Amino acid sequence: MLRGMKARLLALGAGAVSGLLMYAAFPPAEAMQLGWLAPAPLLLACRRTGPGLAFMSGLACGLTFWLFSLSWITHVTFAGWLILSAACALLVAGFAAAASDLSRRLKGMPAENMLLMIGWPALWVGVETIRTQLGFSWNALGVSQYRNLGLIQCAAWGGVGVVSFILVLVSSALALTFERYMAQGRCCARRPSFELMAAALVLAAAVLGGNRTLRGLAQSRTNLRAAIVQPNIPQVQKWSDEFIDFIYGRLDSGTRAALRAPGLDIVVWPETATPDFLRYSTSSWALVSALLTNGVPMLIGSMDAEFQPGDSMAPQAAFGQGRPARRGPERYFNVSMLFEPGVEEPRVYDKQHLVIFGEYIPFEEIMPFFRNLTPIETSFSPGSGSACFPVPGRGHLISPLICFEDTLPWLARAAVRSGARLLVNQTNDAWFDESAASRQHMSHCVFRCVENRVPAIRAANTGVSCVIDRTGAVRDRISRVGPGAEQADFLVADLWVPPADMPLTFYSRTGDALGLGCVVIWLAFALLRTRLFPGSPER
Repeated sequence: MLRGMKARLLALGAGAVSGLLMYAAFPPAEAMQLGWLAPAPLLLACRRTGPGLAFMSGLACGLTFWLFSLSWITHVTFAGWLILSAACALLVAGFAAAASDLSRRLKGMPAENMLLMIGWPALWVGVETIRTQLGFSWNALGVSQYRNLGLIQCAAWGGVGVVSFILVLVSSALALTFERYMAQGRCCARRPSFELMAAALVLAAAVLGGNRTLRGLAQSRTNLRAAIVQPNIPQVQKWSDEFIDFIYGRLDSGTRAALRAPGLDIVVWPETATPDFLRYSTSSWALVSALLTNGVPMLIGSMDAEFQPGDSMAPQAAFGQGRPARRGPERYFNVSMLFEPGVEEPRVYDKQHLVIFGEYIPFEEIMPFFRNLTPIETSFSPGSGSACFPVPGRGHLISPLICFEDTLPWLARAAVRSGARLLVNQTNDAWFDESAASRQHMSHCVFRCVENRVPAIRAANTGVSCVIDRTGAVRDRISRVGPGAEQADFLVADLWVPPADMPLTFYSRTGDALGLGCVVIWLAFALLRTRLFPGSPER
């Protein structure tokens, strides 16, 4: 076991290297092959040090990865970036300490390395599951492989955690083989690595099975034609009253251009596309009404409000575009509205999972200084559940997921179990323009499609608007941010929506059983490890 200052430097360096490799596996670099190598240096440090030093190595890994990969959050809040990165890094550090403790307690046991090749990946998936259950599922290791279609089909069985498990399994085999080579020298090179052979068999089974699934799901017929409008409104202009007419012009020109396509079934606008409360704004309502005369329903992101009992007056919309109110609304909502030609009232979905410091201020009543950490002036209220809207004339049930809701697997799963066969992510990634955020965001939606075997439409204000089929393949795509986005864009896409009676995937039926199982196993191990392995491990 390594000791002293040299050990500390090597452990911290190994953790930092793992963090850098993980960062490079995700956008912006998207060198997804590095995802297979990234955990190995950290695992070697866990293998060669005690839990205390392994914790520091894991902290170095977590801070390096999260500070770099979440740097786009500084566009909104610098303090939030530091706090969130540190919290996520502590989970990585906890993984490293537990991985080191497991290694010490298994030392000398029969099939020690094979047990580590199961235990380390299970521990990694357990930690990712805890972070997801806490509400932040961003950049799980498996998400780095979103373009590896053959591999990621296994997510239909256990979510993105299965992919993370396989990556850490391979990395564990590499780390253990390298350790043995360093200990035994040339004689080891002439002996087969059973660890690598086992990892190769698991990987081959996953990829071959995934490719077989891809062939079985191949289809060319379509049954829905959708238009996605990307207005490309810079965030600095989105909520400024001098740009209201500019915003309406972008929405109008992009939508009318899209409506020239024949046979459209639906038009989709992004999150908070209108610069006010659409339901109560004369200008926004007039724009939507004029566009609906084309006979195509529209799914529109906007804001909504709930009033005090007995107050029938509409609230004053942003920038004075609505009718005046006697009293302000009690609650605000980030919503998706389905407008149908000839139907007066829209169908409405209230966003369920709000972004901390972006859409709500925690403990603002007792800790008002928290308002200084965010640009928002008031908190939104969460909705109570998923919504399924039928596409008029088609009958397909669609379910909106607003902003980062598509990164939370249980929300998409709940929508599909409720009958949705098409997910629609409406987002405004202009907050983080000219950064990797929009591409990182889009990669998560890929897994919601694979996990539930349904397609998705992504409509973004700026960033990546696209269609993703049920295999996770990104089809038609707009990707424009920053100064190059000088006009509204649109795309018209044909896609196949599964029937209402499609069989649910194992993941849709059971959810994150793999990840939660890993959490339960490790909690049991933490409580019983001294009884199961009574020998005091070397420190």
